[in-house]
Amino acid sequence: MVVGLDHHFAALRSNDFNRSMTEVVPAAFVCGESRGLPFANETFDLVFCQLALMWMPLEQTVTEIARVTMAGGVVVAIEPDYGGMLEWPEGAGLKEIWISGLERAGADPLIGRKLPGAFARQGFEVRVETMPGIQPPALARFGLLRGLPLTPDEERRVDEVEKRSGVNSSPWDSLVHLPFVMVIGTRL
Repeated sequence: MVVGLDHHFAALRSNDFNRSMTEVVPAAFVCGESRGLPFANETFDLVFCQLALMWMPLEQTVTEIARVTMAGGVVVAIEPDYGGMLEWPEGAGLKEIWISGLERAGADPLIGRKLPGAFARQGFEVRVETMPGIQPPALARFGLLRGLPLTPDEERRVDEVEKRSGVNSSPWDSLVHLPFVMVIGTRL
């Protein structure tokens, strides 16, 4: 059985979330906090997190993940590392604005580089991979960035870069690559 966890009850009730989960396997949905996961010790043989840990207190959350993962169980965590963003020409990816906006929103934009150590400190045997491939930069990134708490100066800068990105340019006139770190940890 798959168990979906979120601290927002509304997210658990979302049609998209429920449909995607229940079409694959039977699923249960639990509302809870990462600082104190509402599960018994060694409940799960697999824990999967993607784009979630960056919004949680890392050390406390990984301690709780270790507690609820069975000996021999596996954790897969996939998170970005905005500090490693590749941008060409300089500023095309708006790296510094992503970092400051995410920090103001309560996220850790450098989470990717911190994951291996956090899981190793909790007794996981850790393997680390980066997600392969680079795609042309997507214009949708500007809408996502505008969803963060930006300063007026940052908003103007996003507008400037977006205008340049859409005017007579091919997808490869710039390079914007956000690295994702995947940690696969086996609980010893």
